Amino acid sequence: MDVLRLTLRQLQIFVAVARSGSTTAASAEIALSQSATSSAVNELERLLSLRLFDRAGKRLLLNDNGRALLPRALALLDGAAGIEQMSRDGSAQAQSLRIGASTTIGNYVLPKLLAGFMGHSSPAAPPPGGRRSLSGTPPPSAMP
Repeated sequence: MDVLRLTLRQLQIFVAVARSGSTTAASAEIALSQSATSSAVNELERLLSLRLFDRAGKRLLLNDNGRALLPRALALLDGAAGIEQMSRDGSAQAQSLRIGASTTIGNYVLPKLLAGFMGHSSPAAPPPGGRRSLSGTPPPSAMP
C-alpha cells in the first residue's frame, strides 16, 4: 500500500474554498491566513497532479476535477468527524458485563470481583477514554 500524502486538513481547506469561491473567504472560515489557505490548495493540486479550480481573477471556480473530488472529500471528512464523535462519546469502547449469582455469592464473592472490574489497575480496565458502569437487578425470584 502506498503512503498517503493527503491530509484531512487539506481536504477541509479544499471544501472551504470550493464552497466560498475564494481563498480569502475560506481562510476566515477555517481560521488560516489567506496565504496558508492558498498554499494548501496548491499543495493538494500538486499531490494529485490535477488542477481542481479554474482561476478567474481572485475567484476560484471548481472545474470537472474539483467537482469529482468534492463529494469524496466531504465523505472522508464526515467519516473522520464520525470517528472523533465515536471516541468522544465512548461508544468505541463500551463494555458490558452481565452476571447472575445467588444471594450468597452476590453478597460475599462478587463485591471483591466487581471492585477489581471497576478499578483502574485490573486487567478488565477499559482502554483510555473508555467507561464503565455498574447496575444491579434483583434475581427474578425476588421480583413481584
